Amino acid sequence: MKKLIKYLISLTVIVALSAAFMANTHKTETSTKAENPPNCWIEPAFDWHGSCVYVDNNAVYLIDMDIYNICDNPATKIYDGTPQHIPTTQTSTTFCVENQLCTVDQNEDCFKVVVTLAKVNKVTNEIICSTQEIFGPYNCQELMNFSGGSILLN
Repeated sequence: MKKLIKYLISLTVIVALSAAFMANTHKTETSTKAENPPNCWIEPAFDWHGSCVYVDNNAVYLIDMDIYNICDNPATKIYDGTPQHIPTTQTSTTFCVENQLCTVDQNEDCFKVVVTLAKVNKVTNEIICSTQEIFGPYNCQELMNFSGGSILLN
């Protein structure tokens, strides 16, 4: 089961990395914000630490955040984040969720935030290390107050 989870994480990271490169998304988050600053419904920030967190000019961190409504059957992805490519000189980033995903009268713990983080070789696309963190479940009010978290990358 552990190998299957690692395989699925690796596959998700590779697909996300390939899609981002194919879409030619070479703008940085900062330059995008400067051109057209978004209004964010929530802005979760994440930082990472661990034995795999060190400067490597041949690698980048790839981080992706998705939000699921787990009360739907099957669970529905209600926010599909754009994978961010972060230089290894940085160990944090912030996501901007522009659209409102729920209303405060939704009191059930239906919302999970799934963050996938990997360090990837820029030349070979080989995954050096990766992890996936799940935050929640939250009700809507808790999701609205979700500020992010810290991720261990070994």
